[in-house]
Amino acid sequence: MISSMIPNTFFDNFALLTDSPNAVAKLREIVLQLAVRGKLTTQNSTDEPASVLVEKSRIERDNFISNSKIRKNNLMPPIKEDEIPYQLPQAWEWSRFNDVVFSQEGPGIRNWQFRDTGVKLLNVKNIVKGKLVLENSDKHISEEEFSQKYSHFLIEDGDLLFASSGNSWGKTAFFKNPGYRVIVNTSTIRMRFWLKECNNNYLRYFLDCNIFTNQMLTQLQGMQPNFGSSHLVKVFLPLPPLAEQERIVEKCDRLLILCDEIEKRQQQRQESLLKMNEGAISQLLTAQNPNDFQHRWQRICNNFDLLYSIPETIPKLRQAILQLAVQGKLVLQNPNDEPASVLLKKVQAAIKELIKAKKIRKIEVNAVDLEGETHTLPSSWLHVRLGSILHSIKYGTSKKCDYDVPGIPVLRIPNIDVNAGEITIDDLKFTTLTDAEIRELSLIENDLLMIRSNGSKTLIGRTALIDRSVSGYAYAGYLVRVRLFPEYILAKYLHLALSTSFIREQIEFPIRTTSGVKNINSTEISNLLLPLPPLAEQKRIVAKVESLLSLCDALEAKLKAARDSSATLIEVAARQVLAV
Repeated sequence: MISSMIPNTFFDNFALLTDSPNAVAKLREIVLQLAVRGKLTTQNSTDEPASVLVEKSRIERDNFISNSKIRKNNLMPPIKEDEIPYQLPQAWEWSRFNDVVFSQEGPGIRNWQFRDTGVKLLNVKNIVKGKLVLENSDKHISEEEFSQKYSHFLIEDGDLLFASSGNSWGKTAFFKNPGYRVIVNTSTIRMRFWLKECNNNYLRYFLDCNIFTNQMLTQLQGMQPNFGSSHLVKVFLPLPPLAEQERIVEKCDRLLILCDEIEKRQQQRQESLLKMNEGAISQLLTAQNPNDFQHRWQRICNNFDLLYSIPETIPKLRQAILQLAVQGKLVLQNPNDEPASVLLKKVQAAIKELIKAKKIRKIEVNAVDLEGETHTLPSSWLHVRLGSILHSIKYGTSKKCDYDVPGIPVLRIPNIDVNAGEITIDDLKFTTLTDAEIRELSLIENDLLMIRSNGSKTLIGRTALIDRSVSGYAYAGYLVRVRLFPEYILAKYLHLALSTSFIREQIEFPIRTTSGVKNINSTEISNLLLPLPPLAEQKRIVAKVESLLSLCDALEAKLKAARDSSATLIEVAARQVLAV
């Protein structure tokens, strides 16, 4: 189909190519590119050629110049043959933008000139999704200033308004007389064809097209998007005959409405799938007994291909797996497992011995209060405060670290891969520590490093597991080391538990912000409420979670690959149809 694709064939088959998120945006761009290349509609040999329009436009423009309404230095020489971007149909004409289009920048009125009433000033905020929403701003100038200085900036009915700077760069909207006067201001430009008979909708479609955007961005390379008449005069505009302008606008209108409909269906389908997924997961997490859980899980299995047909649903599935893990619903309980209550006694006995030997300090925690707690656990589990099962919790060094200096490697936040829960050493710094500091701050296998301070709330409390390869490394002050008794508590279990919504809510609730940096302290970390299973079940949970998350990764990669394949197919189809 693609190898011989022509525009009509492309649009007839486009529904087959719209699986990727950017498919409809690509379709819109193809429509506009075909439109301004003369490939969207058929040419009619009886149409008056665009060269006549250009000459008439220049006459109209020169009349303005003679009346001193625009400056002569805005004029540019005629377009040379070797400057032409691409070949146009015979009756079309490449023209300088200002040869055929009137444009006027806003005057840049200052804050001290603003008034609460008078003549309204246009703001880039007024241009919203192709519409003009004048209620979004309330700046005015006085009637006196308008009459004396700014009356020639008055926006006329039918003017095309263009946002020329900032995040709104490139947005357009037509002005429809609201019944009061409005003038252009900073970062806005009003435009219209010099000739009233030309179709300003064609001008808008040109401004929305990459043919225009790329010409502007070439001039603005390395700068913030912010341009005016000095840039517009360098733009080349492909001008069709009048009659063909009408045909182009009519077809663009029709095809872009089709794009909107396809996009709306895509959004509705995705929203529906996400809601279905959330509903199914919620039912699973609230199952009251094993039979109820099994029934709800089977319902998900029966509809798995539907529920997990887009990559956006996979993060929820991952979180559900983790949540089920700490609810005791992911693996079966074994009545022969040593219960968590016995495990806790062993940990506390070990803590007591180390405190007595003055090797660690006691971590003070609040009593466990389960009043109002809906997070019920199997009988062999316990709710515990994290600090009650820790060997120690320790902040990192505040000493300055650097590259290419002798000393101990120091792990920092860039070394924490929060997605994988692992340490990376691609960006490693070093510092000099005393023997005492090395003893205090050296990491050992099965430690967890936790981010305690960061600008992003979602990173606070995220952990990475320390393995043998980085044993002996130190760590920086924005991190905290959580050390367990690995013979009783698996670091991998704690790592996955800390990623669940049950504990994330506890982590994020007390976060404070100081000078834009968010923090959680060791006391708050120690008082996190943790569901603790028997050691044997911890091992089963970790193995099951790793297996299921691996399947999630594979499924997500497969769905993204399918989406990427669809995007590639669209790109190939676009190149083919634009090359015809």
